[in-house]
Amino acid sequence: MEPAPVKDTYGLNCNPDHLELLQTYQPLWLQNESKQSRNFQEYLNKASLHLGFRQDQDDIISLNDVRHQAVTAAVLREVLARGEKHAPELYAELTELVHNGVPNVLRPVAWPVFLHSEQHCSRAKYAKLVVLQQGTFDSLGG
Repeated sequence: MEPAPVKDTYGLNCNPDHLELLQTYQPLWLQNESKQSRNFQEYLNKASLHLGFRQDQDDIISLNDVRHQAVTAAVLREVLARGEKHAPELYAELTELVHNGVPNVLRPVAWPVFLHSEQHCSRAKYAKLVVLQQGTFDSLGG
């Protein structure tokens, strides 16, 4: 009986030839992910207060709380809309954070905003396309 495959951070099977690399670097990746998450959370809390999305300093935005996704997206949209001209500090800080890496927990909210994909394709339309693609894949014997 073969041993169960080792999974990486994303839940993907790790090639047995790469196990040593995974064991060496995975703690560093997780540490970096934690640092990026903290940095983004601090930024979003500061920016949301500055932009007037939150009035109470004790009402903290959490990246892991789905209830805060709408506020997070709104803050990111507003900073991008104001840009370098009208919010230079917030814009510069966001640019630096993005260049250092968007944490995994924030990607489903942040990347659609950054890429303006919300303007091109609604979530409902995307979901329909996924179902259509899956049906095509299944009909081909996939």
